[in-house]
Amino acid sequence: MRRSTWSCPCACNEAILSVSHLSLSRFRNIETLQLEPGTGFNCIIGPNGSGKTAVLEGLHFLGLGRSFRTHQPARAIQDGQGDFLLFARKEEGERTHQLGMQRDRAGNLSLRLNGETPDRLATFAEVLPLQLITPESF
Repeated sequence: MRRSTWSCPCACNEAILSVSHLSLSRFRNIETLQLEPGTGFNCIIGPNGSGKTAVLEGLHFLGLGRSFRTHQPARAIQDGQGDFLLFARKEEGERTHQLGMQRDRAGNLSLRLNGETPDRLATFAEVLPLQLITPESF
């Protein structure tokens, strides 16, 4: 298991990232990752193929229910595994939200929000809004 709590120092005093914990299991090339990002600006660094983009893709999956890399969710499941599991804890003032997602190769999707099954995937987007900006965005 890889674990990281390092974050780049940031001059601002406001929380930029409200995700206080991110867990990826059997996702892309990551068997298990527990990440506790800082509240400011966070840098994800490492050699090619180390999982930097997979971390961002995992957040994207939790926020929007889909990948920004492929239209086939099964491709995000680690080779030789039957499913992936994603979990995040988001701080929102005094409130904490816990989001969990499991997807298997057959396309079955299981969602948990604060210990309950949400009625729709869009609820995750309401709790964890995000915007992906890539060179192709412009």
